[in-house]
Amino acid sequence: MTATKAVRALAVSEPVVGDDQGSIAISSSSKEDLDGWFLREVMPLDAMLRRYIARSWREVSERSDLLQDIYTRVYVSAQRERPVAVKPFLFAVARNLIIDKVRHVGSVPVESLAEVPDLDVIDDEPSPEQKILAQEEFERVQCAINNLPPRCRDVLILRRVERISQREVAVRLGITEQIVEYQLAKAMRLLTSALYGPREGIIAQTKRYIAVRGRN
Repeated sequence: MTATKAVRALAVSEPVVGDDQGSIAISSSSKEDLDGWFLREVMPLDAMLRRYIARSWREVSERSDLLQDIYTRVYVSAQRERPVAVKPFLFAVARNLIIDKVRHVGSVPVESLAEVPDLDVIDDEPSPEQKILAQEEFERVQCAINNLPPRCRDVLILRRVERISQREVAVRLGITEQIVEYQLAKAMRLLTSALYGPREGIIAQTKRYIAVRGRN
């Protein structure tokens, strides 16, 4: 299990809006913290997105700005509605933005649009290197859980791994349901911070981009 799947397995479950036609479904925004959602759902796709940009955009010096523009569009969109299928949504935004940029670069022929990789070229089959990285991520998850405060760890495991009700957890641990709820939220914050803390800079930069655009 990768770090991404482990964190999602421990996350608060929400109903999923299905789409029989396979299109990118959108769910209404929940009360969940937007930054936490972005860290847990979007940032684990960062390496894959960078590879996609590298295949799609020749100017190496412009790739960082392109990446930031993609994240900005996703973040702004998620402020209104959270995508249910995050990965297809992210890469649809990426491809559409790249196509828009190609169209607006006068020196680039329209035929270059055909060179933008289709979404179906995104290969989910892990390479040997990715399998090693997945194992390392799993170990990071285990370490992060082990380093949680004892009460937080107990509540997290009982509620999100064993799927025991909040009331039963309270009875087992001899605490109130309010404390169970508080400890679970604390555990999720600590776990997300331990796994994705270094990536929070991207969110801060995205917010700066949004603020600058709002003033223009």
